[in-house]
Amino acid sequence: MKEIGVILITDPSCGSCGNLREIWQDLSGKYSNVKFITIDASIREEVLYTYNLTNIPSIVFVTPEAEALEVIDGADWVTRGTITDKLQQRGFTQLVGDFAVSVNKIRQTWQWFVIGLLVVALGVFIFKKVR
Repeated sequence: MKEIGVILITDPSCGSCGNLREIWQDLSGKYSNVKFITIDASIREEVLYTYNLTNIPSIVFVTPEAEALEVIDGADWVTRGTITDKLQQRGFTQLVGDFAVSVNKIRQTWQWFVIGLLVVALGVFIFKKVR
């Protein structure tokens, strides 16, 4: 399974980081194979050097080995749509959304319906054999 990490680099003094933190919280449960990570640059300053960042907030898309795939240095303009578009370009789709939830519920309902039919068919078969 393909995985990706999306790192949000913030700082307590960053005024525009609040909106991005809300986006992170919202998106974090909507992808099964995307890890949304927040790093406070005032605590983990080395992350700025690792990805050659000069601005906060910044966003880095990384492999599971933490290799940068894409860097947005100075991400105060980034919206929820920007992140979802970039993930979609890389082949990642949301698993939880109105449509996906509906499809999963239909699939579960259908599975129980088939199981119910099999139980009824088995009961009829056994009933006929017993007679």
